[in-house]
Amino acid sequence: MEAYQKTEPATKPARDLILLKAILAAFGGALIGGILSMDGLEKLGVLLLYPVVTALAAEVACTAGRRQTGVMLTVLSLVPSVVSAIAARSGGVIPTVAAALAVPLGALLLALIQRQKLGGFLSCAVVSASLILVLYASLCLDGIVSGKGAFAALQAWFKEGMVDPLKSVADAYIAEGLDTDGLVAGLLAEVETIPELVPSLATGLICYNGCFVGTGTVLLFFAFTRKHREELGIRAPGRFATWSMPKSVTLPIILLYIAATIMAYAGMSNGYAIYYTVQYLFLLPFTLQGLAMVDYLLSFIKKRRTLVRVLVFVGIGLLYQLVMQVLMYIGLFEQLFRVRERRRRASV
Repeated sequence: MEAYQKTEPATKPARDLILLKAILAAFGGALIGGILSMDGLEKLGVLLLYPVVTALAAEVACTAGRRQTGVMLTVLSLVPSVVSAIAARSGGVIPTVAAALAVPLGALLLALIQRQKLGGFLSCAVVSASLILVLYASLCLDGIVSGKGAFAALQAWFKEGMVDPLKSVADAYIAEGLDTDGLVAGLLAEVETIPELVPSLATGLICYNGCFVGTGTVLLFFAFTRKHREELGIRAPGRFATWSMPKSVTLPIILLYIAATIMAYAGMSNGYAIYYTVQYLFLLPFTLQGLAMVDYLLSFIKKRRTLVRVLVFVGIGLLYQLVMQVLMYIGLFEQLFRVRERRRRASV
């Protein structure tokens, strides 16, 4: 593995900047730790803060070992999230531990992978997996340990926060005799089934959000470190058009998807929950690879390439919900047939 040459000590402006980032990461981590340790689904709001805070903390962690103050700054940026989670504890022990580890775990893993120059895809996968683990532990593990059920707290949240208020309004509407065509009663019956759907959808949504936010964290890390990667001892990411999932994961993905499909359609316990989880787990990686494939194809345009590229990606952003499945299938096709890799070999 290529070793970086010893770098000169950082200038004072650079030290001041990394100190500022450490302080910002500390405040953000404390906020995330405190909110995530509380009860209620509102804790998922920390997903808006997680990418920025974790990317900043990972950048600070990359300075450890490169500068004399690196370890101190790393501690400064990571410890407040642990302290805040413990201080704000209102749920069980497991949610508190998960909240305390949310930022430190993701930041340290990202810094370690990038210092070892192991690639962008592995960084996205590991950071996403750590966030999924934290979210699942925070939302579900306490219910499993207590015997109430993994999704009991989520089901209660939906019932108390959504179903019960709507039911009271609908009951009053029906009692006044205003529901002559039975429409409100029908809608109420549909709403009352929402808590029952939570086990089938919750894990999949946790996985999808974890993948989305984890990938965003890595991209922000690349942006924050763009001007001083060599000083930090990390490697620049490859062009987006070359991003791809490792070939070695193809067979495990196929086998896992087949197994989940069999479990769902065989009527096994939690079969559909596992099926939806697998779908959501691989949706974002294949979609991202599909976008990279689109970018690769755009590279063959000779005239006004930049303008066409901007228009295409803006259009994809505006129509994302409509083209998401198409992009996923493009990514899956590329994973199976490795078109870019074949063309590179042919051109050598």
